[in-house]
Amino acid sequence: MENQGGRMVSTPTALFKRVLYFNNVCQEIFSSF
Repeated sequence: MENQGGRMVSTPTALFKRVLYFNNVCQEIFSSF
């Protein structure tokens, strides 16, 4: 992933990547239960 320097990026591609990353984290957390 690209480092955005902590800024909030509003481009659709960046938001899509953020959602995918968040989804992967959620799946890993729930699969450990």
